[in-house]
Amino acid sequence: MIPIAAFLIIRGIYVLSTPSDRYEIGSPNRWSQQNKEILTENCMRDAEHKAANYSTETRAYCECTTENIVKSLTLEEYLANTNEPVETQKELIMPLIQGCLDELNRTTN
Repeated sequence: MIPIAAFLIIRGIYVLSTPSDRYEIGSPNRWSQQNKEILTENCMRDAEHKAANYSTETRAYCECTTENIVKSLTLEEYLANTNEPVETQKELIMPLIQGCLDELNRTTN
């Protein structure tokens, strides 16, 4: 009985500690739904003036930027970028969100 229990425990540890598409436990490269929502809400907060006057358009912009960032960068890459100087951050992010920004400006001007 003990060999079977030991085998199951070791197998469980192995399964949880090896990369796999089956589990998101502890993976720094996967965007959880909560991560995406935080990114969108932070965008809304940062766009306070636009959001106050154009909430629907700003929400669409923030969802667009979140979608583009999530498709293009792993969570680990995104977080590493936030530790860079602002100019370096812009170099990586602006090409990803430029279309969203253009649409926001088109609909609010």
